[in-house]
Amino acid sequence: MSWSFPAWADDPALPLGELAKPGRVLMLRHARAPGFGDPPNFVIGDCSTQRNLDASGRAQARQLGARLRAVGLTNARVLSSQWCRALETAHLLDLGPVESLPALNSFFGRPDDRERTLDALRSFLATLPVDGRPVILVTH
Repeated sequence: MSWSFPAWADDPALPLGELAKPGRVLMLRHARAPGFGDPPNFVIGDCSTQRNLDASGRAQARQLGARLRAVGLTNARVLSSQWCRALETAHLLDLGPVESLPALNSFFGRPDDRERTLDALRSFLATLPVDGRPVILVTH
């Protein structure tokens, strides 16, 4: 079962409680980070070289996390792209410990990485147990 929601799922009729059930996977884009792309010579492990969340992005992530906790999503497996804005979003959701997963990394501006990254993500998703705890994926 899958749903696709607008950028901010603020409709109280959306079945967000479904996300707390075993085997559910929520993939979302990082919270608001002003600008577009990253500088040409950014370094994944150096947040000062990347486009990062601003105050409203941090508030977005906290608000979404609170909304998901309110519908029972409290012990998720949380995985994130290695980019700082995605990792910060994942931590601010406060839904569980955060692990980085390179298969969630952006391939924007690097089309040669697209298929390899998507193949790695497909392989990861295929390993998830259908009755496992909910999974949150934070990407781009």
